[in-house]
Amino acid sequence: MDETDASPVSHITVAEVMRDSFLMVDGMNTIRDVLLLLRGSQAHCLVVYKCHDADEYGVLLVSDIGRKVLATGRHPDRINVYEVMSKPAITVPATTDIVYCAQLFTRCGISRAPVVDKTGDIVGIVSLNDLVLRGLQPLFENIRTESGDGEAVPKAAQQTEQQRPEEHADD
Repeated sequence: MDETDASPVSHITVAEVMRDSFLMVDGMNTIRDVLLLLRGSQAHCLVVYKCHDADEYGVLLVSDIGRKVLATGRHPDRINVYEVMSKPAITVPATTDIVYCAQLFTRCGISRAPVVDKTGDIVGIVSLNDLVLRGLQPLFENIRTESGDGEAVPKAAQQTEQQRPEEHADD
């Protein structure tokens, strides 16, 4: 394999792109409790605590609540987290290369996962968006230019309305 075949994002780890602030809940909490916790938060995923040492972590996504509670007409006060969560959670080691993490997400059909350290403790959450937007960002640093207001803007986004071909001119 020559240098042109090498991944341009190799050696970027999940730890470099993950979000280290995350919410954890007990499986016995109600969905109402979770919704109150999520209010004002940027979180789309909650980690569910283990019940005991031999247990596994669970994951509760906002989309799970939409599909399994809202869409089915169930009342958030009457549903516990454990009824809606996914368990065991697929976790990703913090040292994993983002390319392999993206491949894992694709193979498993998931969009986010808890990140674990060497001892198996959760240290963050990583999403496919994080992998793409934070992991691929370094590729674009050398092709960015300055806009008029000093903000960095990709060259492709600098095209003005006057430069765009008119579509549907006869409309």
